Amino acid sequence: MKRLFLMMLVAVLAMATVNAQTQARNGHRKGHLSPTQMIEKRIAMLDKELSLTPDQKTAIAAIYAEQAQQMKAEMEQMRANKDQQVQPKPEDMKARREAMKARQDEVDAKVAAQLTAEQKVKFEQIKANMGKRGPRHHKRGDGKAPEGKQDCCKDKMLQKDCCKDKPTVK
Repeated sequence: MKRLFLMMLVAVLAMATVNAQTQARNGHRKGHLSPTQMIEKRIAMLDKELSLTPDQKTAIAAIYAEQAQQMKAEMEQMRANKDQQVQPKPEDMKARREAMKARQDEVDAKVAAQLTAEQKVKFEQIKANMGKRGPRHHKRGDGKAPEGKQDCCKDKMLQKDCCKDKPTVK
């Protein structure tokens, strides 16, 4: 009986390990959402805030799906460059950031085109508030934190709550 129990335990652990490796290989790590799940989450958030119609949900989901495909293609290109040990130049990185911002603005414009006038006002408020969600650990290219953001993690590994109870940069 003990042998049977041990064999079953080993089998279950082996299956769990294989499952975890398969998910990690497919980019679905614990806590990370698939592109489809991210789209569903965005649509749910917009529906909650804007009371979308079924037609609006479908149209906006298609817009976000197209964006996800474009991002996937760009990420694959970046991975290929990384595998080839190609280091991007700072000006290339800046151009890439500007292109990403332009694509996001284009997506936002397409989404706004699907909304009523009232919904557009709320949508703009949502976009404006997205950057005000709390301290960030990102810095500008010159190594300084953006105005109003935390700058306490300069020389240490990012740690949870490392900026707690510290003043913001003015």
